[in-house]
Amino acid sequence: MEAWPCVILWSGWGLCAVACTCIVYLRIQHASADDHPRRMQTFTNVLASVDWKRGDDVPMALQPVRAALLAFIQHELDYYYRVRRGSSMRSNLFRILAWVFATLGVIAPLASAALGHDWSKAGYLFFAAAGAVLVANELFGGTTGHIRYITAQIAIEQRVSAFALDWEAWSFATARATPPAPPDKGFELLRELAWRSLGPLEAACSG
Repeated sequence: MEAWPCVILWSGWGLCAVACTCIVYLRIQHASADDHPRRMQTFTNVLASVDWKRGDDVPMALQPVRAALLAFIQHELDYYYRVRRGSSMRSNLFRILAWVFATLGVIAPLASAALGHDWSKAGYLFFAAAGAVLVANELFGGTTGHIRYITAQIAIEQRVSAFALDWEAWSFATARATPPAPPDKGFELLRELAWRSLGPLEAACSG
């Protein structure tokens, strides 16, 4: 009878490990399913199709480029949102499992005294399982991944909002310029937004 707690423990731990691995794999696969480089080709095609014959209305001529760039960035935001949700789910799952195993580790010796069975050794196994789950949380980027991705998402959203305001201010000033203003300022705004928003995760998180 004394072997049953260990059998139950290792069976439960094995099932949890398999379930966690499957969930992590499926979430990672789903998050990166449409992360395809063809979106870059779409953007460059739009850039090549700019109609400069309407040179008297520079903001209108750059409107397709602006829309394509914002769509490009929106794809990045969607990606960060998906992987952030996956990281949040993994973090919550791993932390809950760690709490359950640690609690069982504390209860095991108390249950031994109360029920008359020697389950004290099972407590060490429960503590080991709790530690393994916490290691898995770090290995699969649960809590740290969630923090990094949400930081990047918020930073990019702030930059897009600031760009929208700067673009409207430039469009307003350009509409009243005589002679028509060159597109330099518009390209500068677009280039700055692209440079600060479409880069490595660390660059997206930086100010």
